[in-house]
Amino acid sequence: MYEENEIRRVEPRLRYADPPLVHRGPTSILAPNPGDSYDLSPVNQQPIFTTQSSQSGGRIGNPQILPVSGLDHLIGVPSVHFHQTFELNESLNSVASENRFTIRGPFNEALFVALESSKSSDRLLWGSSRQFDLHLLDKTHQESLLLERRHECAFVCCCCRSEQLFIIQPPGDVIGFIEEEFSLLSTELILRNSAAEALYRISIPKQYKFYMPKEHSFRVMSADGLTQKGTISRKWSTDTNLYTTNVYFTDPDLNVRLKSLYIGGAFLLEYMYFQSYLARC
Repeated sequence: MYEENEIRRVEPRLRYADPPLVHRGPTSILAPNPGDSYDLSPVNQQPIFTTQSSQSGGRIGNPQILPVSGLDHLIGVPSVHFHQTFELNESLNSVASENRFTIRGPFNEALFVALESSKSSDRLLWGSSRQFDLHLLDKTHQESLLLERRHECAFVCCCCRSEQLFIIQPPGDVIGFIEEEFSLLSTELILRNSAAEALYRISIPKQYKFYMPKEHSFRVMSADGLTQKGTISRKWSTDTNLYTTNVYFTDPDLNVRLKSLYIGGAFLLEYMYFQSYLARC
């Protein structure tokens, strides 16, 4: 038998939870009769949220399996930010050392580290115009992306070399490449897929060919140059006291392979205009 405590009267606009039920009856357990029937349906069942595969491309905050490795770290990310890391002994060397970068997400979470691989002779002779391989490693120390910078002779002379950067997903899947094109009014970086189809373009005015302000923004445009698809900017960060290169995607749900083209373009701009350089045409 159950008894309830009397609920005191209060104003109708105030609501209180019912007082707890106190058991006053016997405590023995009775076995059910064979003929009795019981409702076994769940009571107050809560919905169960299942996880989604990381390939669903959902935004940050949707229920999904955390990415384990590779380009999955870029799923739903609206921006990435990277800055160069330094060591004290680098200032004592006469030859520039291989660069290292940390790539972070919009909440300052570390996504990748980028490690340069290049010849010391190229660093001495060509400075920031050198050829290199840039290896992007994720938090599991697996290589997620490879950026290969190569040069071709420009139309004037072989001393003035046009830029070319390949974006490769290990073990050897070429996502696309970036090449430099010249015109009378500007220089453009054309971002192409593996079939050499132009997807995006970044315009660089001629007056910035030999001198680029330390803080600058580049617009990533569609192939026809009519629609802005993203922004690559270089700004001083008060948090790290370093210049940071920022890549903003107009569509956070953009395919991660296309996002890797933006990242490749940002690194190419970093070496072309913001690194200390020698022997640049």
